[in-house]
Amino acid sequence: MSSPDKETTKSKKKMGRPTRYSKALSEEIIGRMKTGEPLNQICRDPKMPKKTTIYRWIAKDIEDFSNRYKKAFEFRASLMAYELLEIADDGSNDYMESLDQDGEVMGYRQNGEAVNRSRLRVDTRKWLLSRMLPKEFGDKPDTSPEQSNQSITVQIVRDDTNTTK
Repeated sequence: MSSPDKETTKSKKKMGRPTRYSKALSEEIIGRMKTGEPLNQICRDPKMPKKTTIYRWIAKDIEDFSNRYKKAFEFRASLMAYELLEIADDGSNDYMESLDQDGEVMGYRQNGEAVNRSRLRVDTRKWLLSRMLPKEFGDKPDTSPEQSNQSITVQIVRDDTNTTK
């Protein structure tokens, strides 16, 4: 017969975040990243492991997790690039009504707060993309060996028609 202490220990639920790798947990993390959710936000969920645990899984490359994580990361960056277009194209709050003393609309004026906020949102995403995927979104041209080994052929043609004899 078991003692009451052992029974209560067995019946207690585990506390804390998961640390062991599981296929289901990794798929949930990858799936959430593919919807655009950042890893920081995913890891705030108490049902999710801490970032250090996920980084450990990446380093150990359990069940090709590092490759799947990288693809989800790149996919998330692509979503962010599409967001840039949406933000830039959305002018719905760029202007607001100007009212006279009686409350009548006398025209429209630029909503500087909305325009500046949109600019900040675009600039922040552009900066993040340039850091997340510098080859695709960085400001500097790609000078990797694959790119620098391209050759250019120049042919010099002499024009002898203007020469004097």
